Amino acid sequence: VNQVLNDYRKKMDMPGFRKGKVPMGIVKKKYQTAVVVEEVSKMVSEDLNAYFKTQKFELLADPIPTHENINWEGENFNFNFEVALKPTVKIDLKKITNIVKAEIKAEDKDIQAQIDQLTRQYGTMSNQEEISEESTFILTCKSVDDTQKELFLSVSEFKNPKQFVGQKVGD
Repeated sequence: VNQVLNDYRKKMDMPGFRKGKVPMGIVKKKYQTAVVVEEVSKMVSEDLNAYFKTQKFELLADPIPTHENINWEGENFNFNFEVALKPTVKIDLKKITNIVKAEIKAEDKDIQAQIDQLTRQYGTMSNQEEISEESTFILTCKSVDDTQKELFLSVSEFKNPKQFVGQKVGD
């Protein structure tokens, strides 16, 4: 704690004193409690983690401190923590007989729908010289309140896609 306070003193710039020449009493009065809290917390955390490693405890989560009012002015501190250990669970799979195995068969239309969605989401846009059945139009719709929404329409979704296929930009 004294070393950290001394470092603070060297860096401290206070009116009425040269930089780094502030009396230690003023530095202690201003920063000692915060430095003690920081240093003690660091030591407790390191020691707690070392203890759990040496004892080979498997924690479910980080320990939660339960202390409320600590007198940081003293030299001895008591800390309490709530610790959640991983439970040991043993399941005898030989006794379980009613396990249902589900087989899911994806249909071609579902696979194609997923491919189309991923293509729209992660694909790159480019201008085409000629419209094909694989082309997609991006329509930007503007509502009365100036919100915009983009619609992606594939040529193959139109009622008569052949009237668009082969058309050039500007036709």
